[in-house]
Amino acid sequence: MFEACILDVCTYFDQPEVVERVVCMANEAVASFCESSGLPVTWRTSVFCPLACPANSHYSPLMSGCQPSCPSPVALDPLDCPLAEREGCECDAGYVLDKGQCIFQEDCGCRDVNAFYIPSNTSYTTPDCSRTLECRPSTFGSTLHVTKHESPPPCPPEATCVVSSAGQRSCKCRGGYVDVGGTCVKVVSQPPPQTILPPVAQTTPETMVIIDEHTHPHPPTPAPPTPPPIPPTTILPGPMTPELSPEPTPRPPTPPPIPPTTDMPGPMTPELPPEPTPRPPTFPPIPPTTDLPGPMMPELTTIIGPPATPEKTTVKVSLFFDPSFE
Repeated sequence: MFEACILDVCTYFDQPEVVERVVCMANEAVASFCESSGLPVTWRTSVFCPLACPANSHYSPLMSGCQPSCPSPVALDPLDCPLAEREGCECDAGYVLDKGQCIFQEDCGCRDVNAFYIPSNTSYTTPDCSRTLECRPSTFGSTLHVTKHESPPPCPPEATCVVSSAGQRSCKCRGGYVDVGGTCVKVVSQPPPQTILPPVAQTTPETMVIIDEHTHPHPPTPAPPTPPPIPPTTILPGPMTPELSPEPTPRPPTPPPIPPTTDMPGPMTPELPPEPTPRPPTFPPIPPTTDLPGPMMPELTTIIGPPATPEKTTVKVSLFFDPSFE
């Protein structure tokens, strides 16, 4: 509490009125705690946290919780008062409490022969409508005026007599009775509401079941069936279409293996299929050679001795090739 008071004072230090109110509230809380512990303290003064009291009253650091009032003008003994003593505003001598104000005791209302209190400027009708009591203020206090009714209505024991604002008297049923055609009938326990339960299952015949809620517990409401999960859809531009299962991606064809190539100088050229092997040309048959004219070879004779060296003869042969011939 002390830390809270310090915090509030530091927060509103530039507002003296707020600081004073905070300090007074903190001291009031401490004093109330001490009084509840049986240690009353006097801490208020006319300068420090004075308590503003209404007219015809004064501040009291410790007073009875049961102050004199118009219904109970005699103050109760503190031992007989169910309320604890406290600080507050106490009516001056000769004054009593009435609706939160201290007034002269003579200005209070009236009391009947049974000490029943009737506030000033009010009236009261007895339960049997035999008398009407009215309390009127006067110069020397309040005066009770009693009006007797010679012929009260014959109300049965289960009804009471009431008087309307216009002065008309009538019988009103007491608690636990209801008016049925001018007769007060005792209210009996009403039957409990009936609950119509739905059929147990759709496959069984429909049956209406009536259950008394007081003797049978209300069955729990069956939970609605859980719908199957909705597959996720893909938002596409244009009108909404149902999502289709994706088609398998075709595998690209495997290209044939590329035969190895021989690195050659120059620009790269695509490999060409091998050229067919050309057939060798067929040459025409060589015509038989004809002995050319020349000197006649002498007939050789057998000579005994070393062999003679034959004379060399050169023969020229001309070949002709026709390209168009295959």
